[in-house]
Amino acid sequence: MKTKSKILEASRCLFNQHGVEPISSLQIATELGISPGNLYYHFRGKDEILAVLISECDQLFADDSQAFSQEVEGLEDYWAFLHRLMEHFLRYQFIFRSLDHLHCDSPALGRRIRALVRRLKGLIMTMLEQLSSLGVLQVNQAEQAILADNLLLVGLHWAHYQVLQDPGIDEQALLRKGVIRMLTLVSPYVAPEHGAALVQHQRWAEQLTG
Repeated sequence: MKTKSKILEASRCLFNQHGVEPISSLQIATELGISPGNLYYHFRGKDEILAVLISECDQLFADDSQAFSQEVEGLEDYWAFLHRLMEHFLRYQFIFRSLDHLHCDSPALGRRIRALVRRLKGLIMTMLEQLSSLGVLQVNQAEQAILADNLLLVGLHWAHYQVLQDPGIDEQALLRKGVIRMLTLVSPYVAPEHGAALVQHQRWAEQLTG
């Protein structure tokens, strides 16, 4: 792995473990065992590192937006797709724990954060529209807009909330619990003929998380 990639990965892990505010460029360099000058050669400060990590996260969700209509043809596919989305939220959980700080601390980072949140809202709307067109969901436009907001709120804040409740929670359990919450939000709008499959998915996930 090249030094630039190592810096990004170490930064992501440190931000996830300790939050964005307490971590400095010097701490990142120390974690990697490189000089501050070496880090500065690749990134001129923490904000540049954060900008790249936010862009990486945004690109993952952009790819998912393009893939959804081809990959999801029913509730079974939606379940698997939700898992993938929650994996992204967990991988970059520091972003969603620090939305206010990142948004207010730097105008440039604030623009990236707003673009990311718009991307996520658009992706969730695409998901709901696709499931409605497939007959999986029965939801009108007003309900769909509210449901999209609620799903986005779970995605943005679920991991932080759950870790506060249970600091030692296993990451896979955290992922599945987040997916269960999303499925529960969708469940009132699932067409009757798909209800049994939804209940089966929920029970299976609950058994896995204990």
